[in-house]
Amino acid sequence: MSIFSHITLAILAGGKASRIGGRNKALLEIDGITFIQRIHQTLSPVFSKIIVISNDIIDFGIDSIVVYPDIIMGIGPLGGIHSALVNSTDSAIFVVSCDMPFVDSKIAANMSSEFLKNKPDILVPLIGSHKEPLFALYSKSLIRQIELMVNSTDGRSVTDLFPISKTLFYNISENLEVKKCFTNINSFDDFKDLSFHL
Repeated sequence: MSIFSHITLAILAGGKASRIGGRNKALLEIDGITFIQRIHQTLSPVFSKIIVISNDIIDFGIDSIVVYPDIIMGIGPLGGIHSALVNSTDSAIFVVSCDMPFVDSKIAANMSSEFLKNKPDILVPLIGSHKEPLFALYSKSLIRQIELMVNSTDGRSVTDLFPISKTLFYNISENLEVKKCFTNINSFDDFKDLSFHL
């Protein structure tokens, strides 16, 4: 499997989740390993540089990991993507939300290859009709676009970037492994249902 030395992996480990009792989802555990540690372990063979975006000053239990806060506060995941783009030394980032503990390294590698081949501003996986903006690639060229969009109040959702950028949708056929990769843990019910995926 290729190691992508010119794409930074950015794990978004931001705000506290109200539907999970205000806990930081990055620190939820499966078999004694936190979500963020699982993501790091799975994807570190794919990306040589990894950063974490979080406004919480906590120990994520990952050696030598660099943590950056949002620069533009109060705009959710879009703020995390913006901070990752500003702080990355690479021309692109691969964004992963910390509530996706079953990420797949092969899917991440295939998406990264497609991004480098086509050079869009954004590459977003499309599984059936579902778009997943928080397991996607973003170009550093988007920094100014995000700032203009937020300042003009034209939009504060990540998906608001899609129609005003060169966005490539990467089709992925759904199967059990793909479904597992794109499982988001958003509530206690989701967390209790994890046994279904193990």
